[in-house]
Amino acid sequence: MDLERMSPSNDGREACYTADALANFDLPPDVPTRSVFALSINEINVHKWIVSKCAGYDKGQEAVSEWIYKYWHKFLCSRWIEHLQGVAYWIELDRNSWGNLKEAFPNDRELLGQILEILKQGKDDLGVIRWTNENNVTVPKDKVHEILALISIKSCRLRHQFEARQAKPNF
Repeated sequence: MDLERMSPSNDGREACYTADALANFDLPPDVPTRSVFALSINEINVHKWIVSKCAGYDKGQEAVSEWIYKYWHKFLCSRWIEHLQGVAYWIELDRNSWGNLKEAFPNDRELLGQILEILKQGKDDLGVIRWTNENNVTVPKDKVHEILALISIKSCRLRHQFEARQAKPNF
C-alpha cells in the first residue's frame, strides 16, 4: 500500500474535510489548519520505516495495521484536545467544538491540564475518574464531570481510512 499517494475519501459518513470545512468559519490567522489524515499518513510512514529497518525488510501493510491498532486512538485523542484548546484547527473534526476549552474553567486550569494529559495518554473518562480516586484529588467530583462533559472524548470518533477492518493483529 502506497501511503504517500493515499488520500482519505469522504463517503458521507465522516466529517467533510474539504474547503467546505472552513466555509463561513473565521479562524485567527495564527491558528494552523491541519488534516488528521494527512498527519497520520506521515506518522504511519515513520513507524513503517522504523519497524522495517529493525526487521531488515519492508513490513508493509503489517506495519500500517500495527500503527493503527497501537496508536490511532491516542493520536486522534491528542488531535481532538488540540482542536478543543484552539491550538490547531483539524479539518476533519467538528468545527463547532474548535476552541471550546480556550476560556473554559478559568479557576480550574491546573485540573483541566491534568485531565487533558491523562486523556492524551489514551485513557477515557473512567481513567480520569480512577485517577481522581487513586490520587485523592481534592476537587468536587462534579467539577471533574463538568470538565469531562465539555471535552467529550468519546464524541471524537473518526475511523482511520487506511485499511479494511480486521481482527486484532498478531504482533
